[in-house]
Amino acid sequence: MAREHIFEESEEGIVLINRLNQVVDYNEKSIALFQLFDSQLHEGPIEKLLENQKELLGAIMRFENKIYMIETKDTPKFVNVISKGVHNHNEMVGLLITISDVTEREELRRRLEQMAVTDELSGLNNRRRFREYGEEAVDRALRYHEQLSILMMDIDYFKRINDTYGHGVGDQVIKSFSAHLKHSFRGTDTVARMGGEEFAVIMINTDMATAYEKAEGFRRHIYELEERYGDYVVHYSISIGISTTTEEAQTLDQLINLADEALYEAKNTGRNKTMKRK
Repeated sequence: MAREHIFEESEEGIVLINRLNQVVDYNEKSIALFQLFDSQLHEGPIEKLLENQKELLGAIMRFENKIYMIETKDTPKFVNVISKGVHNHNEMVGLLITISDVTEREELRRRLEQMAVTDELSGLNNRRRFREYGEEAVDRALRYHEQLSILMMDIDYFKRINDTYGHGVGDQVIKSFSAHLKHSFRGTDTVARMGGEEFAVIMINTDMATAYEKAEGFRRHIYELEERYGDYVVHYSISIGISTTTEEAQTLDQLINLADEALYEAKNTGRNKTMKRK
C-alpha cells in the first residue's frame, strides 16, 4: 500500500535505481515523461536506457537539479529532473529520480523575466536591457577590433502631439513609431525605448558613415509618414544623434553621452535632422 500511495498517486515521475545503476521500479507518470526524451522506460541499466541522452544521464549521475526544454509538435515542454542518493545506514544503495512537468511554471518565469526588460507601451527593450546589451556589445567590439555605433533619437515636439490630440493618440504614436523603428533596423541591432519620447539603437559592426546613412534614411521615412489615429492625421519628425567607437570613446556611457550631445545639437538647430559626434 505504501508503494502504491507514494508512486502511483504522485504528480511527479519517480524512478528508483539500485547500486548497480539498474532501474528497479518506476511509476506510470515517469513513463510518459521519459518518452519526452525519446526513451522507453523499463527495468534495466540506466546507461542503456539513456544511451542517446548523454547529457541527461550525466546530470542524473552527478545528482543535478536541471530543467530541460523539449520541443514538441505543439509547444515546448519544460521538464525538471532531480536525482538524489538513497542511503541505508550512511551507505548509498541507489538513486531516486523525480521528473516533473514544470512547463506552466517555467513559462510564467520567462514571461516575468521578459516583462522586467521590456517597455510595456512600445514592446521594445527598456533602458535596463539596452544597458545590458550595450555593455556586452561594446566589450565585444573592442575585443575584436570592430566598430559600433549608437543612435539616440527623440520624437520632435512630442508634448505638442499630446496637448493637441490627447495622450491616447500620443500613446498610439509611440507604438507606431516603435514598430517602424524595430522593422527598419537589422535583427542584430538593439532598439530600445529609453523613456518618454526618447529611443536608442545599438548598431554592431557599423562605422559612422553607415550609421549616418541608415539614420538619415529612417529620419526621412518618419517625416514622410502621415498616419491616421481615429479622427486625426498626425505628421511628425524626429531628431537623431550618432556616436561611434573611437580611441577616445570606448565605454557605453561615453558613446551615449556623445550621441546625446549630437542629438541636442540637432534639436537646438532646428530639429528634424541627424547629427554625429566622433
